[in-house]
Amino acid sequence: MPPFARSAASFDNPDHVCHRHPQLPLAQALAQGETKYDALENKLATAPVISVPTITMEGDANGAPHPDPSAYRAKFSGKYESR
Repeated sequence: MPPFARSAASFDNPDHVCHRHPQLPLAQALAQGETKYDALENKLATAPVISVPTITMEGDANGAPHPDPSAYRAKFSGKYESR
């Protein structure tokens, strides 16, 4: 089996979550979520400050522009590091 063949097959899956967040609103519009999680989803939609220790990672291999980590540092109140 070629390298990564098993991983590649996992993308051919209707339940695969795409990491490209601009597509997320479309996906949400197309799929009814679990109503038992509505309260949690509403809370997350307010973008509350994250209090757990956090490491954010930015790559440059995909060519996407990335804001400076200081632009979103205020979203984290606990120990924070950007790599």
